[in-house]
Amino acid sequence: MLLVHYRSYKSFHVVVIAFLGLFAVLNPKILADTNLLTTASWVVVGTDDTGTNASDIIMTVDGHAVGSFSELSVSYNVGDTGVVVVGTIKGTGEILLALPPPGVFGGSFYTTGYWDCDAGFVPGLSITELDVRERGGRVKELVFKGKVSNFVSMAAKDFTITMYPPTLDSFRANVTYTLVATTNFCIDQVTHTNQDDFEVARMASNYVSTNVNENDETRYIKQTAHDCYVYFCTTRTKSYCNTFTNADGFVIDDPPRLGQSVVNFVHTEDLPAETPTLTIRFVTPPSGRIRPQCYLTPSTDPTAQNVSLWGNWIDARPRYRNRQRISRFSYTLEVDSPQAVPCDFTD
Repeated sequence: MLLVHYRSYKSFHVVVIAFLGLFAVLNPKILADTNLLTTASWVVVGTDDTGTNASDIIMTVDGHAVGSFSELSVSYNVGDTGVVVVGTIKGTGEILLALPPPGVFGGSFYTTGYWDCDAGFVPGLSITELDVRERGGRVKELVFKGKVSNFVSMAAKDFTITMYPPTLDSFRANVTYTLVATTNFCIDQVTHTNQDDFEVARMASNYVSTNVNENDETRYIKQTAHDCYVYFCTTRTKSYCNTFTNADGFVIDDPPRLGQSVVNFVHTEDLPAETPTLTIRFVTPPSGRIRPQCYLTPSTDPTAQNVSLWGNWIDARPRYRNRQRISRFSYTLEVDSPQAVPCDFTD
């Protein structure tokens, strides 16, 4: 097995990249657990996704080919005391973020999915190619750029994930891409009233009971009034929370347009484990064109992702033509320490 130990020396890094690039040409499927990028701040390791339906990502580092991996493990040097794992990117499109120690992973993030008239639910985009490099001055960002596709109807050639240095209480990553139709397709309108036809981005987690869960509540901001006068406008909002019960069905009744850009998958306590609160902050389409929705499927399995929360795009067209631009999508994914949040209304 090819294993490159952690080093911060630039010359060693260049030699590793050159060697991996040559080996990738001869054998594009690199063995697992291979250090791809090592800097003073970040470490990226290519490995194997042990889950079902694993999908390879063709990887380059600063433009140099290094092989294919179905999972990337991202670590950060916290306080110059050593690297700890804070993120995972899978070829299936699943993105996981964790806080520094105790560093417990919880729910997952997924990219755009929708209900197709013929194919049924088409899940989030798979990641097919990525280039990784460090960027920035004193504060270093980790940037992944590449391609995504659902292999059915849409793809993007400008997919970008930008990870920012985590703090003890928060870790975030920006995601952007422009989706283009790769065939003629139809979006199923049957579940449109429940805002379950075009998911801009989704979070999935586990909830079995108040004592067995990764997240136990949703939170979003609803615009309750918008009044304009001669020289200015005023907007009033309220925060709405929905606590989970292990019952089948949609969690949010009559989903409103978001009054602010954020939807939260809240973990109100640090028990049974300190799994984080998950957040999506929508940029494009803007919050006023997004309605939140959540669905829970009863389960007794503490490892099952049986509850999902997403933002539904209300302007998605019923039909798209091959090569038609669908939209530009931009949002921020974030994890925060578990804690109770204030709510104006709780269901």
